[in-house]
Amino acid sequence: MVCMQDPVRPEVPEAVATCKRAGITVRMVTGDNIYTAKHIAAECGILTEGGLAMEGPAFRALPEDELKAILPKLQVELMSYQLQQDTGYLPLSPSLSHVRLATHRCWRGQAPQTSS
Repeated sequence: MVCMQDPVRPEVPEAVATCKRAGITVRMVTGDNIYTAKHIAAECGILTEGGLAMEGPAFRALPEDELKAILPKLQVELMSYQLQQDTGYLPLSPSLSHVRLATHRCWRGQAPQTSS
């Protein structure tokens, strides 16, 4: 058996900590499976005790009132459709338009591509 790991860049945990000290809520959206995603997010300092990781279909199925209730705890979301992969952002309802979630590509040195 051969295992491979794409390690987190050494500066990422400190960058996450700096964002948190500045009052920025850091969340991760990834295409990894939930176990890998949780491990990477914990290693980066994104997933903390009491934080929530959700798969895309379950996240998108939530009614808006439940979505608003879990957003403060949501730290990892597993994407599963192309718009998220292309833009790096989750489309949310207009009342939640201030929320932006960047993909894990940012942590691996690849900024999400957006079009104007």
